[in-house]
Amino acid sequence: MDQRKEASDAGLYGMFSTKSGGPSKTRVWLLPEMRDRLAHPPDAEPLRKHWALAMVGASSTARSLGKFCEAEEMAERAKETLEVLLGDASYETTMATEQVAEAYFAQGRYDQAAILQTDVIQKREHQLGEDHLETLRIKAELARTIWRQGLYSEARELESRLLQTCKSKHGDNHPLTIKITGNLADTDSYEGQWQSAENLQLEVLHWCRHHLGQNHPKTLQAMSSLSKTYGRKGQLKAAEELQSKVLSLRKTILGSKHLDTLATMDDLASTYISQCRWKEAELLLIQVLKIRKRELGKSPTIPASESALAIAYTNQGRFKEAEDLEFEALKATKMIFGENHRNTLGGGLLEKAREIGKKAFGKFHPRTLTILFHHAWAVWSQNRDEEGEALMLQAMEMQTKSLGEDHPVTLNTMELIVDKYGDQNRLGEAESILLKVIESKKNALGAENPSTLNVMAKLARLYWRQERSEEAETLEIQVMRESQLALGPQHPMTLTLMSNLYHVIHGRNWGESLKHSPS
Repeated sequence: MDQRKEASDAGLYGMFSTKSGGPSKTRVWLLPEMRDRLAHPPDAEPLRKHWALAMVGASSTARSLGKFCEAEEMAERAKETLEVLLGDASYETTMATEQVAEAYFAQGRYDQAAILQTDVIQKREHQLGEDHLETLRIKAELARTIWRQGLYSEARELESRLLQTCKSKHGDNHPLTIKITGNLADTDSYEGQWQSAENLQLEVLHWCRHHLGQNHPKTLQAMSSLSKTYGRKGQLKAAEELQSKVLSLRKTILGSKHLDTLATMDDLASTYISQCRWKEAELLLIQVLKIRKRELGKSPTIPASESALAIAYTNQGRFKEAEDLEFEALKATKMIFGENHRNTLGGGLLEKAREIGKKAFGKFHPRTLTILFHHAWAVWSQNRDEEGEALMLQAMEMQTKSLGEDHPVTLNTMELIVDKYGDQNRLGEAESILLKVIESKKNALGAENPSTLNVMAKLARLYWRQERSEEAETLEIQVMRESQLALGPQHPMTLTLMSNLYHVIHGRNWGESLKHSPS
């Protein structure tokens, strides 16, 4: 090899060395050079090792840019080369194996990621010891993967053990302790333990601000996690304020095309949807999809954004556009993940998907429950009432056993059953279930939460239909006043409640006047 080219290549590889790691912008700028060298590793053994280690660093850079397939190829080539040069038990080979696992995780291939992460943990324990920071860090990554597989109890158990060990060995203020605390908080938030999640997330945010600064990416991530908990609790104004702040900072610091910026736009759009601000959500999601399709190609994040946009279209009465978009989302998911992947199955409404889900994930796995729910709702929506109701009640029973009666997913299913019973004029049965939902939401979220107010408004409508006018009017007035305080007088939900109450009272008074008017 020409000595000047060899020296040039060595300099390039040095920029991607996991030890020296060049400046992030420099790595991004030089990534195409590494891509060109992917198929042509050097012949000389010392430089080939340098090439492989640089590919590990390049894989990390590609993944941070959303180029997940490219990241996978780079990491796998590095792993293969290092196995030949150093053996599969070397520290460097293990490092490459971890990068392959990260690429799998980014593509939603959690089962494959977990297998590799488990292998890395075993080798790190042998190389460094069970309580070494590197060993604990990869265990924390495995816990996140387990969580993504829907094994929430197992993830929580592992995270709790890791947190205890990390605090004991490295102290409460070590960055890894803080990271694991944040992961555990995310688990709490998703499972509906919102107060615990909020307390932990505020702790993490305080640490990040104090040690890293207000504008550090990890501080922004902590703010983002907290905003999601606010949203799940129904504190939509607080969620929106925090997400808007994070979005502004991420655009300034990272740029409008960065993965984290796009994720924040998704979060803000979700908050708009929860506030019935369909047009604002639509505009934001269209912007997100345009950037993702242009910059990322077949990204696993695209179908989720398409599904969210379909919700915005549906609630604006644009049903054909929504249906077309849902079809595109399912088609893209199949293309990215494959026919039997959990994401594909989650988007399907077919009985076949339900049966595959049972075999792939188990009867009570969250993804199986999601598939069962979608299948049940599809059947019931086609006016196959007896079959649809049986499936929906089965879904509710399984959700109750797996997630708990007060879990948001279970409560959502119960609400839909109430709606169907209402359509069938089975008002007593609808009321019985709705009272349970209201009690659960009051306990979990508070009586003034928008989600609680929404189901209370449903109960008022049931009372009107049962001709229990005094109870209905009293409840509607209560809900309207609470909505004014919680959401503001101009919020769509408040305005709808005011309009409903006006028409009901006006109609009733008009009817009474007819009764007493001279014939």
